[in-house]
Amino acid sequence: MIRFSFLGLLLFVVLVSANGAGRKPKTLAQTFFFKPEIENARISPGNRFLSFIGHPGDRALVTYEFKSGKRRVVRAERGHTIYDFNWVSSKEVLVFAHKLGIPSQVFSVNERLSRNQPSEYVEVFDLIPDLENTLLIKDTDRSKKFYSLERYNIESGSRKRVANNPGHIVGWFTDKNGVIRVRQWVDEDERDRFEHRPHPDAPWTEIHPGADSYGILFLDDPEKAISFFVPEGADRVVGRGFDLTANAFYGPLIEDPHYDLIPEEYILDPETESVFGFRYQSDRRRTIWFSEEHHKLQETLNATYPNTLNDIHGFTDNDASAVIRQHSDRNPGEWSLYEIETGKTKLIGKERPWIDPAKMSPTFPATFPNREGVEIHSLITSPRNGVESKGLLVMIHGGPRARDYWGWDSEAQYFAALGYTVMKINYRGSSDYGLTYSPYSHLDAIRNSIVDTVDGVDWAIENGYALPGEVAIYGSSFGGHVALRTAAEYPDRFACVVGYGGVYDWEKEMDREFAKEPVYWKLKLHTYYGDYDNEKALWRDASAITLADQIEAPVFLIHGGADEIVDSRQSRLMHKALKQAGNDATLKILSFNNHGMVSEKPTIRFYESIANFIEEHL
Repeated sequence: MIRFSFLGLLLFVVLVSANGAGRKPKTLAQTFFFKPEIENARISPGNRFLSFIGHPGDRALVTYEFKSGKRRVVRAERGHTIYDFNWVSSKEVLVFAHKLGIPSQVFSVNERLSRNQPSEYVEVFDLIPDLENTLLIKDTDRSKKFYSLERYNIESGSRKRVANNPGHIVGWFTDKNGVIRVRQWVDEDERDRFEHRPHPDAPWTEIHPGADSYGILFLDDPEKAISFFVPEGADRVVGRGFDLTANAFYGPLIEDPHYDLIPEEYILDPETESVFGFRYQSDRRRTIWFSEEHHKLQETLNATYPNTLNDIHGFTDNDASAVIRQHSDRNPGEWSLYEIETGKTKLIGKERPWIDPAKMSPTFPATFPNREGVEIHSLITSPRNGVESKGLLVMIHGGPRARDYWGWDSEAQYFAALGYTVMKINYRGSSDYGLTYSPYSHLDAIRNSIVDTVDGVDWAIENGYALPGEVAIYGSSFGGHVALRTAAEYPDRFACVVGYGGVYDWEKEMDREFAKEPVYWKLKLHTYYGDYDNEKALWRDASAITLADQIEAPVFLIHGGADEIVDSRQSRLMHKALKQAGNDATLKILSFNNHGMVSEKPTIRFYESIANFIEEHL
């Protein structure tokens, strides 16, 4: 593992006011793309603090003490930015910093965020609540994908191998005590397979919690869990109790009639890791509670605050107050203590205090029938009254096994404030809608996404959201493919096109991916990629680069120079093809960027450049 020098490391503790540093954005892009004052928030073991990454002058680790209301701050060395942290115990925090997206510093501090101690860089896998200063880390020396697990002590630096990867294990699962109980691999028929052991010295034995798995949640009884899987012959992901010792399901199904039940977040007590419930996404974020008491509290909050989503993240050390986050499509989020007995709230802080929810644009879900009669899901954010309408901006997410969700969306709010109606389309292949809507086939998603996007554009024009010729399209990653290919197949629909980090030549990119991690990428080769070796011509023909000469609208291509997910060569090749076809095409390579935006200032410049391009051509 890499070790870092900490000579000259300047760390200090200060107290700050309840309103943070009080930054005031001077431009519209700053308003929506300033980093939030509260980010990556979590409750400490012992339930004494809410800890989060904030921005009191710089990205820093902040703690808010529930009892006293005091805030403490610790920063990394100048030029380095804190991006993550882990409570190793109720009195020790491991803090991670980076510079230009590259991990550069690791140190530990006590619960008062003082007494800093340099530490070794590790990839945290899980915490062990019963052992102070000890956690499980990944050993990736042999393989980034097929890693082993080690127990690591941040005080002594000692490491002990506790789970050895024979070379084919793709997933490990720990119970609430941090004991590795289940491991996962994929067999020659591309089915998920699992093994279980009751304690670390026991041999592994096979269990069957579902061959199409989406995860396992251990319950308070270490031999009981909830398995999330697609039952044979079914269309959607469900949850069901699973007895690890008996190797058998028990109890009724936990399911949503319209959406996959894929856990987005497990809700645990940070001290004991007792399981309270989990959250998942349907038409909006929803919570499944395991106790009637928590369920009733959630209902009370929802009745009291009907205009926001009210997420309970945990409780104070005396269980008198719940720690809640309230947010919506117009409210980026605020954290409070909710006194259970009286119903009174005490504000901890707002994520973006400069945002006035009353002045934000509402987002509403809309479905439309595509040409095949399938109802396609989308989200629409329209400019507020008084803002001049400039046309329609269609924004396409990556993936394809991803999705746009209802809630606060900085992108949609920014472009709506500029006067654009923003339409985000969850094309077929997007996650959470069941296997009929979201089949595993990547090639199907490549093709279907085009149909669903252009049919969405036509529906929006027919329903008065835009006039013909006043439509821009912007897609990132897989969405970059959708944007460029749709503009090629339907050149009369779009006034301009933006692609960020997109895949434009599927054959070249897939060959690169398979060469980089040949064993890992072929685990589910036929499930996701069909008979790829014999169907490369189909992937090539479905690529945007093959129709570069059919794109008539001006194109703006952007790519991270350090992108490890999609090779920046994809944008270079597409730009060359467009220029050879005589198209108005611009290419911008962001030298230090990976697949996503990391730093605040480059993010602001990024969106300003996209807005200027669209403004020029729409």
